[in-house]
Amino acid sequence: MSGGALNYVYQTVHEAAGEVLNRATRPEHVAFAQHLFAVSAALRDLEWVWSGDYGPGRELDSINAVLGAARKE
Repeated sequence: MSGGALNYVYQTVHEAAGEVLNRATRPEHVAFAQHLFAVSAALRDLEWVWSGDYGPGRELDSINAVLGAARKE
């Protein structure tokens, strides 16, 4: 199998992150763009696991990187 389990939504999120970064005028914009890049990576890894391109568990590091701040609250 190859890709497509989430309709490649990670690519759209990655592009949005780039646009936010390009238009950033405040530090919060930059931080948000960085967060979106991390979300995009987690979505990609999850999609690739679900599509059989990565082995199970390969997505956990990138997902935990996104959830790290939320898990501390």
